[in-house]
Amino acid sequence: MSSILNPSQQQAVEYDGGHLLIVAGPGTGKTHTLTHRIASQISRLNDNQKILAVTFTHHAAGEMKERLEKLAVPPKHIVIGTFHAFCLDILRVHSQALKDFRIASEDDIEAILKSCWPELKVKDRKETLRLIGRKKSLRETSPEVETYQHALRAKNMLDYDDLLLETVRLLEEHSDIREKLQQTYPLIFVDEYQDINPIQHQLLLKLVGEKSVITAIGDPDQSIYGFRGSDVSFFHRFREDFSGAKVLT
Repeated sequence: MSSILNPSQQQAVEYDGGHLLIVAGPGTGKTHTLTHRIASQISRLNDNQKILAVTFTHHAAGEMKERLEKLAVPPKHIVIGTFHAFCLDILRVHSQALKDFRIASEDDIEAILKSCWPELKVKDRKETLRLIGRKKSLRETSPEVETYQHALRAKNMLDYDDLLLETVRLLEEHSDIREKLQQTYPLIFVDEYQDINPIQHQLLLKLVGEKSVITAIGDPDQSIYGFRGSDVSFFHRFREDFSGAKVLT
């Protein structure tokens, strides 16, 4: 992999003034820039700290890992994964209340929807599930959400939305766990920041402590997950959420 950086990429990689939002459109080398910035920041960690790099897909996480291996970044100092994978690990390690849960499969969810709303057609059940997911990402409730969640918990299951929701609750209710994670991950990187939804936004706000630095990269014109609840307004308010943040294009 070429390690050549153009001047704007170099500026983003070398920026050392705190929180950073990188605005980068298609074909501008987002992953190239992000991985080089990660490599340049490793020296800031002590032996007990790690970089957290969050992506939206397993494919993107895999690509990032491969690039960092070529840049000789020590894997022991970095955790790379999707929001859901990271939250799953947090709950498995830190949540006593949910320690024996399992993740609901698509078949499990379909069976629950059928049992809760046997009168609905397939497309209507899918729409109900989409609306439930949207409500949960906003931390709102409704009769449908309550019915669905009760059925999930009766089977000791969490769905993918619950992984984020329960992790945020855990960090809100247990300051010791929140502070430990902030100390462990002082440097946080987020790919495709334009696609985060409200619960992912809340998770990041909990993870970024007073001594943490977040670097996010993305393109507000490329937001594609609005139907899943993503909200590009979080991209535009980055400097409000993370005081002193710099925006580089």
